[in-house]
Amino acid sequence: MIQKLHLQNYQSHKDSTFVFVPGVNIILGRSDSGKTAALRALRWVQSNRPTGDAFRSNWGGDTEVTITATDTTIKRAKGKSKNYYELDSEIFKAMGTDVPAEIKSTLNLNEINLQAQFDRPFLLDASPGEVAVHFNKIAHIDQINSSLSKVNQWINKISSDITVAEHTAKQASVELKQFSNLEKLEAEVEVLEGLQKELEQKQNYVRRLSPIISAYKTVEAKKAFYEKILTLEEPFSKLILLGRTNKKNKETVASLTTLVLQIQASEHALEKATKLQRLEKTLNPILEKEKTVEDYTKTRGTINRLMKDIELAEKNIDIHQGLLTKKEKEFQKEFPDVCPLCNQKVNKTQL
Repeated sequence: MIQKLHLQNYQSHKDSTFVFVPGVNIILGRSDSGKTAALRALRWVQSNRPTGDAFRSNWGGDTEVTITATDTTIKRAKGKSKNYYELDSEIFKAMGTDVPAEIKSTLNLNEINLQAQFDRPFLLDASPGEVAVHFNKIAHIDQINSSLSKVNQWINKISSDITVAEHTAKQASVELKQFSNLEKLEAEVEVLEGLQKELEQKQNYVRRLSPIISAYKTVEAKKAFYEKILTLEEPFSKLILLGRTNKKNKETVASLTTLVLQIQASEHALEKATKLQRLEKTLNPILEKEKTVEDYTKTRGTINRLMKDIELAEKNIDIHQGLLTKKEKEFQKEFPDVCPLCNQKVNKTQL
């Protein structure tokens, strides 16, 4: 049983709550006060209709309809970025225009449970046939009729299948007479099957021998190849021996060439050292004079540096002398004619 209905941003309802009691509930109010909107909200949850956003309020925010029943809560919500059902904190999304089966079974509502303002009184002005159809649905008589109709359809189909099968059997018995010599053919087939089995056995034997024959041919080819190689073994061994001897000879030649080059380099170095020894006596006086020239050059460099330092000192003296003269003139200009300490006249020329 529905105990409470809460509407938020649904048509004229910004935030409304309806509380229901056991039995028949009637919603009363002025025109355009939202009575029909409440029923539409229930139908929206029950049938997921209407689609679109025409029923959403203009106040902004998500549209939510919450139904509180005994021990359960069902919510239908729709917004800019959301569209879902909620059953006791379980969310159902991507349902399209259908209602989730869990919501249907829990809510258990249809058009009989909802009575609008201008709807006809329930069953009071209906025809006897409409009333009978309604109670047939309640008593599930419509399902019995549907089941009987399906059973009749199955019986008719089975009868039709039996007729077709009988006709097929008659045709088969006529065709069977054409195979009166079937036993003779069967014996011939058995002979052929025996020959076929023998042929298959021989084919299997050939298939097993084929790899062996192929391997034998491969071995024969390798044998011929290795026999040719064995005939070349002795000349090849001689070539290897000659190659080794030639390699040793080349190594010996290389060693001798290196020794000759070293001897030639030593002789050249000895000859050069002898020439240097002869020139040593001639070079000693020259080296002594070169040392004297080097000492003179160092002394001359020192004198040049001292001369530059003297010139720089003279320039600094001239600069400071000019500054001193300037400061004396400023002092004489600023110092008073009478000494502020002893009150005597000051002779500035003696300062």
